[in-house]
Amino acid sequence: MSQEMSGSPEEPPTGEVPPRETKHLNEEPPLFVEVADQLQESMLDGWLSEGGRVPSSPQLGSYFKVSPATAAKGIDRLVERGLLVKRRGLGTFVAAGAREAILTERCRNFVANYLTPMLDEARLLGLSTTETLIDILRSQLTSEDWRG
Repeated sequence: MSQEMSGSPEEPPTGEVPPRETKHLNEEPPLFVEVADQLQESMLDGWLSEGGRVPSSPQLGSYFKVSPATAAKGIDRLVERGLLVKRRGLGTFVAAGAREAILTERCRNFVANYLTPMLDEARLLGLSTTETLIDILRSQLTSEDWRG
């Protein structure tokens, strides 16, 4: 094949823009990640309280309809992050400060994944970031919310 036909691998052909990286919507997280995520949700909603005992791997496996090994891997993921603590012979427990750590992480992710891209887009459109945020608040709050 000639160079004219195939184009240069280093540069896109003139006038073409390289494709943007895209995320595939049909990709699902591994099951152990889903188990870990569900345990975090349970810590946030109070079903699992700080210092409280976490169900065993077989119990979680049965509940989530996954193998006990998959449930154990989800637990281990949270142990590695310091959100759960294993006590030999006693079980696994929610670590002190786990709920606050999850909230802090989720707030950071919310800003990075939603607010920052939204405000970047607003700037690209020539919109004031302050006015954009005020417009969002106005659309979400009732008049009684504004009065305090």
